Amino acid sequence: VKIHPQEMEKRYFDWVDNLHDWTISRQLWWGHRIPVWYGPNGEVVCVGPDDEAPTGEGWTQDNDVLDTWFSSGLWPFSTLGWPERTDSLAKFYP
Repeated sequence: VKIHPQEMEKRYFDWVDNLHDWTISRQLWWGHRIPVWYGPNGEVVCVGPDDEAPTGEGWTQDNDVLDTWFSSGLWPFSTLGWPERTDSLAKFYP
């Protein structure tokens, strides 16, 4: 990587060296629930849109919700017609 102007190179690499993962979940009471369920015997089940959540005693859904930035990323899809392959979706998200 060549940094221009040269005097910004140290700042750039200091930033890269100190990057941290950004969590995608939050401990809030509202938001898009994470579709993961935990069973009484340590089972972990990720439930897809066409799947039923596990039933029975001892199953609990993950308490966290997806971060606002994750939800914001869904906005273009929900306003441009997804899951259909609309002209608007093809134009703005080719």
